[in-house]
Amino acid sequence: MENLVSHWNKAFEAPLESLGWYEADPQPAWDLVQNYADKQSSIHLAGAGRSILVHKLWETGFHNLLLSDLSSKALDLLKKDNPEIPTAFFWQTDLSRLWEAQDAEKFDLWLDRAVLHFLIKEEQRLNYFSNLKNSLKPQGRVILGQFALDGAKKCCGLDIYPYDTELYQAYLGSDFKLLEELPYTYFNPKGDPRPYAYAVFEKS
Repeated sequence: MENLVSHWNKAFEAPLESLGWYEADPQPAWDLVQNYADKQSSIHLAGAGRSILVHKLWETGFHNLLLSDLSSKALDLLKKDNPEIPTAFFWQTDLSRLWEAQDAEKFDLWLDRAVLHFLIKEEQRLNYFSNLKNSLKPQGRVILGQFALDGAKKCCGLDIYPYDTELYQAYLGSDFKLLEELPYTYFNPKGDPRPYAYAVFEKS
């Protein structure tokens, strides 16, 4: 884990607008949050990084947030970007390691744009989905947006594991039903297309 923390800490030293995953307009995640959550919803933003989405959520009244990231550097910068958000809302954690039991059924919504696809080992993915499933409340929703099967094979110098709706469903299991799927092409700061597979599921 320490090597990955160092990797991401170094990556986030670059100017915000030059980050390969930077979005000046955080679509379609922003629209999906508005469609599938309300202002009272408890929301986990997995891999919050320095996402502009954090500011949009806070300024529009979504104040029940947990902003997690593997990188301490990313969280420090996110705090500086959003000084109005209490420090307690930021959490450095490894989503590929099993969480403690007290983290069960905390969230109404889990949103992950481009974290899951970095988990290239099966054990990591199984731990991630165990954390996700256990920490969502009944009728909780999850929004996943990861590199699509026909998308890039690497990001930030790391191999990735791509997804489609069927693969999301296989990991989530029968307790989750599909509400929406949305193929989406993101153009990175260099103008290169990056196909993503977005999908929304609801826990029974």
